[in-house]
Order: sequence, then structure tokens, then C-alpha cells
Amino acid sequence: MAVSIAHGEKQVALPDPVIELSNRARVGYLLAGIFIVVGLFLIQRIDYLLFHNIVELLSILVAFSVFLFAWNSRRYLESEFFVFLGIALLFVAVVDFIHMLAYYGMGVFPGYDKDLPTQLWIIGRYIKAVSLLAAPFFFTLKMKKEIVFPAYIVLVVVMLGLAFIRIFPACYVEGTGLTTFKIVSEYIVCLIYSLAAYTMYLKRLFFSRRVYLLLQAFLAASILSELSFTLYSDVYGFFNMFGHFLKILAFFCLFRGIVHVGFYQPYSLMFLELKSREEATQKEVKTLRGIIPICSSCKKIRDDQGAWNQVEVYVREHSEAEFSHGICPDCFHRLYPGIKMVSEDQT
Repeated sequence: MAVSIAHGEKQVALPDPVIELSNRARVGYLLAGIFIVVGLFLIQRIDYLLFHNIVELLSILVAFSVFLFAWNSRRYLESEFFVFLGIALLFVAVVDFIHMLAYYGMGVFPGYDKDLPTQLWIIGRYIKAVSLLAAPFFFTLKMKKEIVFPAYIVLVVVMLGLAFIRIFPACYVEGTGLTTFKIVSEYIVCLIYSLAAYTMYLKRLFFSRRVYLLLQAFLAASILSELSFTLYSDVYGFFNMFGHFLKILAFFCLFRGIVHVGFYQPYSLMFLELKSREEATQKEVKTLRGIIPICSSCKKIRDDQGAWNQVEVYVREHSEAEFSHGICPDCFHRLYPGIKMVSEDQT
């Protein structure tokens, strides 16, 4: 999908923001993906805790990369979508990191069972889902960073506090498995993800095609991951493992859609800016079109109300043009015969 900017009668076409991959690159990505999946599968067979830590660290690194890219690009992006999303993912990464440390078997927080990491997981998913739902609105709304940052800090501290002082609702009961609250929460999170996907669909013209599709793939994989996390009874079980593989897929799409595309083709992430400038240009440029009734003798122009105006008056009212009056050589000699005209170059 080519991007074009209208400027008066001209349109400047930009290259298609889709990054074309050679067959060798596609094969390379496929082999790398197979290698990672097989490697992680073998690791989880040997040491599930190590597998969990690797998956969480990968997603944390991607989230942190999105934040770094969005934050350092904020001066060049007129919209606040990517900046808001980066800030939100930064705090999701913080919660996920504490979730990783609290996972059963890590021993970082003695005195807590398998319920704490499950609670932290749900807290992180709620923050992530609501943030993804809110982010597209910042294509047109302005964000006050001095408010958003403290708000996320307070939110995360409060939610973590509720989990650590054992006020947050139980999500996992030893010997029973997942609680109703945890399962229902996962379905609510999936619903919010779906609403976020629909909101991005409504705002799809603000994205390049590639970024839009990868963000939708990120949301789709996140939904499937959450659904998988409603089915396990053992934190080291199959559906827990499968959900983490889907989480890797989701964050891979996020990485490809924002970080990778942002570095190699940043104009794909500035699609809104291109559209905004196009609209601004169209507002600034007024073009006279159609048949203009002009007097064949005095050269006055008749307007829509039937009044006859000087050419410069009509043009000034129907465009952004301004006039500076002078006199041409023919008129000068006709009006002032015998007087030599001195050009501006000679003065």
C-alpha cells in the first residue's frame, strides 16, 4: 500500500512501507523460529523453571525495547499512540519481572505459594489489556506524560501491594488449581483484547499496513495465550507451557511491528504524521477550479453573489495568495510616454 501526500495538484508517492524479504531471509527466519521453539521445548523438558524465566525475560526485553524506541522517538512523532504504548509496556514489564521472580521454585519471596505469581500474572494482563484498549485514542488525543507516568507508578505499586499483603483475590489454590476469579479474569482480559483489536481496526488508517497487521497478530496471539492459561491445573503443566509459547509469538509480532520496522523504516510508524501534514496542506492550499466569469473589457470577475470585483480581490478571497502591485513595461510606456523606465536591477 503506497502512501501519498497531496500538495495542491501534486501527489508525492512514498515507497510501500512493507519490508520485502528475500527467499533466503524468509528461510532464515523460519529456521531460526524452529530452532528457538525446539530449543525451548527441550529446555522445558529438562528444567521448566529455566524455560519460564527465558520466556519472561524475552517478553520483558521486547517490552522494554518498545518503550526505549517510543520514548526516544517522541520528539518526531506528533501522535501519542506509540509513546503511551511504550510507557504502558514498560510497567507491564516491571510486573512480569516480579512475576518471574515470584514463580514457584525461584525462592525469591519465601512464605508465598503458587498463588502469588498467578496473581501477579493477572495484574499484568489487566494493565496490558486496558492500556492496549486506551492506546489508539491517543492518535488524536494529547497525553500529559507528567500525569501518565505517576499514574502507572501508583497503579502498579497499589496492585503489587494488594498481592503481597494477600488482599488481592486468590487465583490459584494448591490441590485445586485455578480459581473462578482467575479464569473469569482471563476471559475478561480476552474480551478487552478483542475490543482493542476492534479499536485498532477503526484506527487502521493511522497505521501502515505492515504495522497494523503485526499489531493485530500480537493481539490475536495474546488472546490465544490467555485462553490457554485458563486450562492448566499445574503451573508446570502442558497448557501453561503452551500459553508461554503463544506469548513468545505475540511479543515476536510486537517486536517486528514496532521495534524492527521502526528502526529500518521509521516512516511506517509516522503514518499519522503523513496524514496530518496532508490534511494541513490541503487546508492551506486553495485551488481555483471551474469556469470563472470574467469581463472581456475591464477584466473584472463576477462572484457567486453577482458582484463584479477586481481580479486581485477575487483571487485574494478565494485563495491564500497575496498581491504586491507594480507596473509592467508596456503599461509604463503607454501611461508615461517619453520617460525612460528604470528596472529594479539598475537601481
